[in-house]
Formats: sequence, structure tokens, C-alpha cells
Amino acid sequence: MEEAELKALLARGTIAPGDLVWNESMGDKWMPAGDVPGLCGVARPPPVPSAAAAPGIAEPSDRVSCVAPVAPAWQGMKERLFRPFSMAGWFGLGVSAWLASLGQSQGGGAFNWNWRGDRKLPEDWDWRSETGIGEALGKAGAFVEQHGATLAWIVAAGVAAAVAFGLLILWLRCHGKFMLLDNVVSDTAEVRAPWTTFKQHAGSLFKWNIGYVLVCFVALLPILALVLMGGVAPCIRSGRLLPSATVSLSLAGLLLAVYALATSFVSRFLEDFVIPIMYNLDLTATEAWGRFLPLLRKRFWGFVLYGFFYAVLSAAAGAFIVMLAVVTCCVAGCLMLLPVVGAVVTLPVPVFFRLYSVGYLAQFGGDFSLPVVRQED
Repeated sequence: MEEAELKALLARGTIAPGDLVWNESMGDKWMPAGDVPGLCGVARPPPVPSAAAAPGIAEPSDRVSCVAPVAPAWQGMKERLFRPFSMAGWFGLGVSAWLASLGQSQGGGAFNWNWRGDRKLPEDWDWRSETGIGEALGKAGAFVEQHGATLAWIVAAGVAAAVAFGLLILWLRCHGKFMLLDNVVSDTAEVRAPWTTFKQHAGSLFKWNIGYVLVCFVALLPILALVLMGGVAPCIRSGRLLPSATVSLSLAGLLLAVYALATSFVSRFLEDFVIPIMYNLDLTATEAWGRFLPLLRKRFWGFVLYGFFYAVLSAAAGAFIVMLAVVTCCVAGCLMLLPVVGAVVTLPVPVFFRLYSVGYLAQFGGDFSLPVVRQED
């Protein structure tokens, strides 16, 4: 085992300072890990009694607050990134942050709708009689009939390639989640050591995510069926917009909004609470959900409030990033578009939010509290 991996195990608490260790330079003598020069500074201490003793974590309290962890998280972020400042440390931590957010949307998109108010369709308009439409559809149908087998193979190959690429991105991101969490909690900037140490945790998270995506896809099918069968198909058959189709489309829109809200909360809780529980208690993703769900049922509305407050903080962080891009004449904005470099430039944001979520969870105490170690210089 290499020294970096041993340090990671010590920081995480898997190896205690009193456990005996040995390497070739020590001859026949085994020594407690806490007595080995260069290792004693990374041993994981017991949970601290107050937030002041460990920047970035809140003191357990019967009254849980969304606001209380903000100041410790801000202080912890400054301690890790600026006191002292290290470009090598920023880059190492930035790699973890980049992997942790790989493939995830960093902001909402915008749709540009072009509409001419001076062009109105006649009341008796029928799309099937529009000039050129029938001929174009006929040619398209003939082309599909002639080259259907080739098109099917192309589509199948494209779908398979997209799925394989998506799985690769998901696999890398699952490793990045634990790398970022371990580096932030233990105040390090390692890449290789946490990748190796938490590969089983990342594998469990990867498998759980695959199952979750499949469940989400199955849950989405009825909504898509309502859109197609209840809204689009009747309008195509009749050649006009039907009142019943409007009702179906409105209902589908409402269900889609509920679906999006529910999946966003599940993703938020997975990121902020389940992954830290996996990390802290050495559990699989399913086991960690089993620990978290009773707490969620007991404090349901508190966690809902947390989700909305997190969205407010995210909006504030997004506004700050936009302002930074504007102040620097889009120089920072261009850097943010580059892989890895963008994660390094915006590193204070993921570090703050990682500490914030850990601090919020720590308010429940017990197994939900992660000791945040500040390494000595």
C-alpha cells in the first residue's frame, strides 16, 4: 500500500492511530500508525464538540436550521482554498470537482421562440392540404420504406454509442463524488488515493444510479403516452386542435412538473446526504438510503425547505459567476467553458456547497456527523 492510500485510510478512520503498520525502511519493527513521522498529522480525530473547532461543520442541535451551516461552510471554504493558497492544491481539488460534476447541467437553458403575430392561420386550416406537405411526407415515407433496414441499424448504433458514453460519464462522476467529498472533509487535494480507496463505494453508487434511471424512465412512459395518445395523435387525425387534446396536454404538463420536482429532490438528497452517509459509515448506496429515509420521514418538511433554500443559494452562486464573467470582460466565462479549467476557476462554489450539505447533515448528530479535519501545515 502506498503512503497516499494509507493517509486516506487514516483520515477516513478505517485505520486507527494505534494500529500497527510497517514498511521496508523499518526493518523488523512494527509501529503504531500515529507514531510514524508524516502519518500522525492525518489521523482522523473523534467528532469535535463545536463548529468552531472544525471549520465547515455545524454543532448537532435539536433545532435544525438551513441558515446555520452557511457561515461555517463559508469559513471552511476559505480555510481550504486561501489559507494558504496553493495552485497545486487548487488544481488537484479542481480535478475532483470536475469529475464530480461531469455530465451534469451547470445551468438552465433557453429556448428562442420565433413567432410572427401578423401571420394567422385560417379557421378551416388543415395541415394535410398545405402546399408541399403531402408531397414531402410521401417522399419521406418512400425513402424510409426503401432504406428502412439501414436507418434502423444507424439508429441502433447511435443509441448504443450514446448509452455507452453516458454510462462512462456516470461511472467517472460516481468516483468524482467520493473524491471531492474525501478531499473536502480531510482537507487534501489527492486524486489517486481517494479514487482507489472509494472505488467500491463509487461502484455501488454507479449501480444504484443505473437502477434509478431505469425507474425514472418507466415512470415517464405514462406521461409520454398521455402526450402522444391523448394530445398529439387526435390532433393529427382530425387536422385541428381539439379541446380534449388541450386537457390531456395540460394534465401531462402538470404531471411532468411534479415528476421533475420529485426527481430533483431525490437527486439533491442523494448528493448531499446519502453519499456522505455512505462515506462516513462504509455503506452501500441502498444501505445508506435505508439510514436516511427514516430521518427524511421524521423531518420531511425540513428537508423540503432545505431543497428550496439550496436552490436559492445556487441561484446566488450562479449570479456571482455571471457577474464575475462580466467584470472580467468574459475572460472568466471563456475559461469556465474549458474542461477541468472551468472547475478550477469556480472551485469555491462546489467546496462551499459540499461543506454546507455536510454541515446541515451534522446537525442531526450521531452517525450523520462527519468530522471535518483541518490539516496542519
